[in-house]
Amino acid sequence: MKKIICILLIGFLLCGCASDMSHEETNPDERYYGMITLIKDCDTFQQESGYFDISAEMAAIDDGYRFYVVVDKPRIAMYDVNILCIENGVDYTKNMAANVGIFDEKKYNMIPNQINIDKGYVEGLVASGISTDKECELYVLVQWKSKDLSNIKREYFKLDVSFMEKYD
Repeated sequence: MKKIICILLIGFLLCGCASDMSHEETNPDERYYGMITLIKDCDTFQQESGYFDISAEMAAIDDGYRFYVVVDKPRIAMYDVNILCIENGVDYTKNMAANVGIFDEKKYNMIPNQINIDKGYVEGLVASGISTDKECELYVLVQWKSKDLSNIKREYFKLDVSFMEKYD
């Protein structure tokens, strides 16, 4: 009986010590839902970044409004950039959130003053989504890695965006 308990205890310890797959090594679906969870669990959001510029705008479309979140003008080297935008009050188990880099086979890198689109070095990225409201509150996660891909940096933003009609 003691041997069985010892074997079970060792088994539990080994399972507890097994390395859990990191957030980045998971498949795209797990990474997508993991990033949604990260945003929902966050309680501190920024309006701007010291590492890049971020902005949002909205345009009218036939069945609602399309918002655009632009991340550009990097001030540091950012590798394997991922962006996820969720609208407050929308269920993203039934709707796809605006995202960049999560489901793409190509990795996007942003380095100041370096652009080579064929190799994945871009000037900026745009995440686009659809809203039924002409004013919405967006929660955005911008995530990237260091040059050696060993460190992950995340910044969380809350952006209010609205459609402004232009009159001539």
